[in-house]
Amino acid sequence: MRLARLNPGFLDPAAGASTISKAIHDGKIIRLNALTGHTLTLPPALGSQCWLRIVGQVAATSNSNIIKVANTTDIIIGGLAAAALAFAATDQSSFAPNGTTHDTVTLNRTTTGGAQRGEYMEFLDIASGLWLVSGFFIASATPATPFSATV
Repeated sequence: MRLARLNPGFLDPAAGASTISKAIHDGKIIRLNALTGHTLTLPPALGSQCWLRIVGQVAATSNSNIIKVANTTDIIIGGLAAAALAFAATDQSSFAPNGTTHDTVTLNRTTTGGAQRGEYMEFLDIASGLWLVSGFFIASATPATPFSATV
């Protein structure tokens, strides 16, 4: 059994930019709890099976919550489910990165998530250059894709 699984816990990164490390964060729940948002950089994807759960504990009131890869080689695959605060049947969606260039998830406090606490994403380092994402985000209006290529 991996040591990280024997020592579960919560980590609260400082507001602003933080770099995630496998040694410190693997198997942990990372809480997004700054009203001014976070920018988290994942470690390089090496196929290490590093697992992270990122949970929105508070809704940011300024800036976005951003999770991005560490380099121009890594991409994100998988998908996220979404719902809008008003929660009409037409406001339920799911989004997948394009599988070739998307390397960033942006929760912009409106259409791409971050509108309410309780959303979560799990990231798993499955192979060299590949992070797998799954989870759920909450939009304040009709949901839109949170995935982009910015790194």
